[in-house]
Amino acid sequence: MSKIKKLISALLVLVMAIAPCAALAEETIDSTVTIVVPFAAGGTSDILARILSPHLTEALGQDVIVENKPGAGGNLGADVVAHAEPDGTTLLLMDVGTLAISPSLYELTYDPQTDLSAVSMIAFTPYILAVSPNLPVNSFEELAAYSKEHPGEVKVAHSGVGAGNHLTELVLSEELGLEWKIVAYNGGSDAIRAVVSGECDVILNGAAATLPYVVQDQLKGLAVTGSTRLPDLPDMPTFAELELPEAEGGSWQGLLATAGTPDAIIAQVNEAIAQIVQMEDVQQSILNLGAVVSTGTPEELDSWIDENVTRWAEVIEANNISL
Repeated sequence: MSKIKKLISALLVLVMAIAPCAALAEETIDSTVTIVVPFAAGGTSDILARILSPHLTEALGQDVIVENKPGAGGNLGADVVAHAEPDGTTLLLMDVGTLAISPSLYELTYDPQTDLSAVSMIAFTPYILAVSPNLPVNSFEELAAYSKEHPGEVKVAHSGVGAGNHLTELVLSEELGLEWKIVAYNGGSDAIRAVVSGECDVILNGAAATLPYVVQDQLKGLAVTGSTRLPDLPDMPTFAELELPEAEGGSWQGLLATAGTPDAIIAQVNEAIAQIVQMEDVQQSILNLGAVVSTGTPEELDSWIDENVTRWAEVIEANNISL
C-alpha cells in the first residue's frame, strides 16, 4: 500500500472515530434554557419551576431561567414551546392535567400529543375535599347522606369551567349518585372564599391553597385525594381509603420539550430532574407546596397524557361542557 493510501485509510479511521463524538456533541444543550410557565407567577407550576431552575443550571451547565407566559388557560405558553426550536433550550412546566383537558375545550394552534415531547413527571398535588363550617357534616359518609337527603341543594364550588377540579367533581357526583349544584368561580381563591363564607357548601381544590383554611378551622376537611394522608392533617382519610372515585385526582406537574428534541437531550434533562428531586431541600420545598415528588420516564408521561386526553374528552362530551 502506498504512503498516500495509508494516509487516506488512517484519516478515514479517524473520521469514523470522531463522527459519533461530534454527533453526541450536537445533541447536548449548548445555550441558556428557558422554562416556560404558562400561568401567572405565584402558582404551583411557577414555584416548582423556580425551585428546580438553579439545580438544573448546575446539572446542565447552562443558565436556566423561568419565564411566565399566562393566557388562554395555559395554552399561550404551551403554544410557544410547541413551536420553539427543538434543541432543548425551551421547556414547558405545567399541570399536565390541564394540558390533557385543553384539546376538548379550546381551538388549539398546537397538538399536545404530537407537538410536545414528554420529559418527566415531577410532582403530584392532591385535592382536599372540604365543607363550610356551617354544613352539619363531619365526614364524607355524612356529606353523601346529607346530599341524598337534600338533592340539588348542596352547592359545590370549583375554580372554573373545565378545570380539573370541576371535572373531578362531576365524575364524583355522577358515580356516587349525588345531585350537587356545581358552581363555577373565577379561580380557586374565589371558590375557597365562597365556601368559607357559607355562600357555597363544598369545595374540591388543591391542597396547597386549601390546607391553611382547614388547619385554621375555616373549612372542615373531609378527605384528600391520593393514597397518602397529609402530614398536617393525619386524621383526614384519603380517597383511596374511602374507596372513592377519582382517587388519583389532583394536579400533576410535568416537564415537556418541543417535539423533535433529540432523545439524548430528553434523557439528559430527565436524569437531571430525577436526581434533583431526591435532594433533601428540594423534597422539603415540594412538600411545603402540599405536593409529593412523582417522577418517571418520558414514555410514562406520554402514556399518562394520552390516557387523560381520551378520558377527559369523554367526560366533557357527556356533560356537554363548553367555555
